[in-house]
Amino acid sequence: MDSSFRSSGHPTGAGLAEQIIGLDENLDLAQRSNLIDLDRQLHAHWNLGKNFVLGWTPHGPDVLLLVVPHYRIADYTIETNSRLPDAASPDDEIHAFITRLLSGSRRFSTRQLTNAARLLKTEPVTVALRQPLTGNPAETQIINRLVRRYSVSYAAGRAVALFDIVGFSLLSPFEQMTQLNSLSHSLNSAHSRMLESRMDIDFSRSSTGDGFYIWNRELGIEANTNLYHF
Repeated sequence: MDSSFRSSGHPTGAGLAEQIIGLDENLDLAQRSNLIDLDRQLHAHWNLGKNFVLGWTPHGPDVLLLVVPHYRIADYTIETNSRLPDAASPDDEIHAFITRLLSGSRRFSTRQLTNAARLLKTEPVTVALRQPLTGNPAETQIINRLVRRYSVSYAAGRAVALFDIVGFSLLSPFEQMTQLNSLSHSLNSAHSRMLESRMDIDFSRSSTGDGFYIWNRELGIEANTNLYHF
């Protein structure tokens, strides 16, 4: 486990979102449909990785999103470093702001989200919902999980597992493709079974070329332990 920034990479898809939402017994059919539609809109704003969705907040019957281009956080740190005097310890201030923005819950107050948007030189995005949010804690938790799938996160400590294919470089291109697809299928199948067992793991992965890093988007000792049940 180490201190790290983790990108969402490529969200596993709407099917997984529907599975996560559908397994929560605290939501009625209308709420589930509402959240599935929200996930589709999050996916559209993510735009195949062009943007990060960093946060959200209820806004009347709708939702406000903090959507920024993927390079904007780096631009902000560079620009701010160049403006602040050395005595102001700019690195510490910038790191603190970015850490607060990318850690913990992705639900912000309207003021927090608006201030962050101003600092990152963007405008909050209004997303229309099929029905207003209920404020149900389960609903809020699921929205946080959905938003994190299209974001980048900072974690002071997180368990990560590596699955590599032995002898991958010795295989032909078609054999490599088959091996990667087989490993990907196995990971997806394991995740699906864990969700069905109500084990709390919000799976994410990143390719290494000859395998995958996988991690749990949830944080804490239990989340790290659940990863190794994977």
